Amino acid sequence: MKILLTGALILIACLAVYTQLTIFVVPPIGAVPDGRTLILWRYSIQADGVVKGLKLEFVDTADAACTRTMGYVNLL
Repeated sequence: MKILLTGALILIACLAVYTQLTIFVVPPIGAVPDGRTLILWRYSIQADGVVKGLKLEFVDTADAACTRTMGYVNLL
């Protein structure tokens, strides 16, 4: 019983991390020569209670996010 409960808690924790967090990868470029990896919340709650989503995948990059939202990659 203890193993089943522990497994269920681990599964719930993994599901919560998968649905709430994003691993954002910044590849090496001129401004950031080493590159970076950031862990971000996918959703933010504003002061008036509105939940705004960033529309990010679990593992995402800036180029992929630009392509999804604008259809092309913008260098700015």
